[in-house]
Amino acid sequence: MILFLIFKFDTKLILRISGLPKLNFFRRVLWKISRKNIEFVTVPTKETLKNLKKMNIFDSSKVHYLPDPVFIKLKINENLKKKKKNKNVGSYILNIGRLTKQKNQKVLIKSFKEISKKYKNLKLVILGDGEKYQELMNLTIDLNLQNKIKFLGQIESPYKYIKESLCVVVTSLWEDPGFVMIESSALNKIVINSDCPSGPKEFFQKGKTGFLFKNDDAQSLINTFDKFMESKKSKIDFCIKQNYKKSLEYSEIEHSKSFRKLFKVYEKR
Repeated sequence: MILFLIFKFDTKLILRISGLPKLNFFRRVLWKISRKNIEFVTVPTKETLKNLKKMNIFDSSKVHYLPDPVFIKLKINENLKKKKKNKNVGSYILNIGRLTKQKNQKVLIKSFKEISKKYKNLKLVILGDGEKYQELMNLTIDLNLQNKIKFLGQIESPYKYIKESLCVVVTSLWEDPGFVMIESSALNKIVINSDCPSGPKEFFQKGKTGFLFKNDDAQSLINTFDKFMESKKSKIDFCIKQNYKKSLEYSEIEHSKSFRKLFKVYEKR
């Protein structure tokens, strides 16, 4: 952006805001002084689109909703066709993400202490590495859950773990929109998600097609997990079907189509 302020380029500048933006003083000033040089702006969720327009930094006609290309549709379809071979399918709930403050695995481990008392054969599998590993491991030991919780580190392809889990639990404090939520839904897996800003509520239609719990609230997570376990098959099937359809908006094919439409609009100007 600074280079575009200094030099006159023939190249068009497109600003992609990916992830929930923290609008500090420097970023606000930079965006304001650069806005004339920016052809258009794209954001990954409708909630971020609404909030960005409220900030009135950019001309609202330049700001567009463009879902992220979260997955390759062909690879997802290949994984859906593979038969389940593991006899322990559904024996664990799954969390995927860097072990950081944002992903908030701490609230999941605390909740699992109570969940494991009611569902004694259930385990928790956590995929990912990060600076909170030792803290989370210490919490697991303090709660005497070391035989119930497995930390498997960074996994190149988590699809197998998603497919064979009972459900995926996402505890993030914020997401925009939330890749694990989308990929799991594309694999026909139920996701229990925090109602954090700004993707999950939008994706699950404020809870109509999924299971949302209050952000950073262990008891709410426990209650929501019970609700999932007690749900009728018709409710689960409905959620899976609706969320699979929604997830397709985030394939590389749909992203490409939407991006091309935007280019065509601005080429005509």
